[in-house]
Amino acid sequence: IVGKIETLARDAGLEGVTLAESDDSRTPPENYRRRKYSATLQPQEAEPLLTWINRALADIPGLELSSLEVQPGMKTLEGKPRFIGSVVFTRWERRNAP
Repeated sequence: IVGKIETLARDAGLEGVTLAESDDSRTPPENYRRRKYSATLQPQEAEPLLTWINRALADIPGLELSSLEVQPGMKTLEGKPRFIGSVVFTRWERRNAP
């Protein structure tokens, strides 16, 4: 899933997006785990950022946007605003049987 989300980011026009994968700390239902996929954003334009989020949510079954934190960053040479921050996706997944 990490590779798919990163590919969708590149396809949307984002650069340098890498995800960290971890388990959510909350106690999940039996035989399930909640996975977190977190990305720290370098300065990115809003349109590709939102395109990426929408495509990831549409293309990966069960993926949810858990957190989106952005703040203004350096503008492009053309004067377009860019944003820095973080994105966290989550997804419930079945645990492998022991």
